[in-house]
Amino acid sequence: MIRTARSARDTILVTGGAGFIGSNIARAFAADGWRVVVADWLEDGPKWLNLRDILLDDVIRPEAVPAFVEREGGRLGAIVHMGAISATTERDGDKIVARNIRPTLDLWDQCARKGIRFLYASS
Repeated sequence: MIRTARSARDTILVTGGAGFIGSNIARAFAADGWRVVVADWLEDGPKWLNLRDILLDDVIRPEAVPAFVEREGGRLGAIVHMGAISATTERDGDKIVARNIRPTLDLWDQCARKGIRFLYASS
């Protein structure tokens, strides 16, 4: 998302932003002048993280997403949702729902309510 003019909505939330793909997305937005905030539970460790603003564990708690959206007010321009369990060997259905499906729906709902752009990608 290239910005052509400075906007009051200058913040991007990147979930899963400490992972390989998410951290590269976060760096690209930061290089384009966006204020980037990363949400990641760092289950695999902060291997790729090199960012100033990070919310640890926040995106998987149901109350965290609305709280973050309210706290950021009108600054939040978009959420890029890359956070998920990525292990193809994961067989715990409850964990998959709690870490992948429910947070995605919560984020999508908050974006729709507040007029915030939402980009979801899965590798």
